[in-house]
Amino acid sequence: MRILEEFTIAWQQLSRWQHIKLIAVAAFFALLMFSGWLDSCRTMREVKRHEREAVKARQEADEHIERANKLAAQTAKLAAELKRSEELRNEAEQNLKVASARSADARAAYELVRGNRSPDTPTADALCKSLAELGYPCQE
Repeated sequence: MRILEEFTIAWQQLSRWQHIKLIAVAAFFALLMFSGWLDSCRTMREVKRHEREAVKARQEADEHIERANKLAAQTAKLAAELKRSEELRNEAEQNLKVASARSADARAAYELVRGNRSPDTPTADALCKSLAELGYPCQE
């Protein structure tokens, strides 16, 4: 109570002009504190908004990472399929080369045989005559 009594005595000793100045200074400090409180509230709203945006950005980043992982797995799978297809293609090409070589050899042998008939090859009449001599009649 002593402080309140001293304040009351000091207040009474001040002039009216000093009362106005003291009230103005107190109002200024009250206004200053109020504006600080308003600024603090505005800052807190901004912090909360930024926190929400950060959470949303983290969620989007996680979704993008998950999607990227899926795409990487799919790419690896397709790369493996492509490698297998290339191996099959190479194997088929090799088989085709072997078959082409065999076919060319067989064609060459056929052409050689067809073009080079031996001179002692009997005709159909000669064969029928030989079969008739053996007792097998030739049927035409």
